[in-house]
Amino acid sequence: MKNKLILIASVVVVFIVSTIIFSIYQAKELARETAGLVPVTPQAIPQQPIPQEPRKLVPARPEDYGMVVFKKSQEPKTQGEWDNLMSAKIKEIKEQTPPDVLKEAKEAIKEDPRRTREKLQQIDDLIIKLKEDLIKDPDNQGIKDRINRLMVLKSIGKELP
Repeated sequence: MKNKLILIASVVVVFIVSTIIFSIYQAKELARETAGLVPVTPQAIPQQPIPQEPRKLVPARPEDYGMVVFKKSQEPKTQGEWDNLMSAKIKEIKEQTPPDVLKEAKEAIKEDPRRTREKLQQIDDLIIKLKEDLIKDPDNQGIKDRINRLMVLKSIGKELP
């Protein structure tokens, strides 16, 4: 029994010593390999922002929010068509709105007529500039959308007092 214990102890000691020697050897090899390396300092890579289209929020039932919905083929194309559409819709809203609420709304949006004319002129100038840009780049949907929004705004500005 005593011989077995001595044998087991000597195997354990040999194992521990060989593990220590192997670890020291690996550490020295690693030190030799890394001795000739030059440390690399990380540099920031300039990143260019990825242009993203702004997300458009589209309600499931736009009619519930008072939005006028029509197909792309039915969409007004000219300023006159937008003026007629906005005039009809504003008239419809005025008929459905109680007089006291309508009076409060008029007071809230009341503005000097000269200032209103200046704003409408700015819209006209911007529409002309965007149409010139559209001639240079006829497939630019962003410019087309902006022109449409400006025509709607102009129609509303003409219709409201």
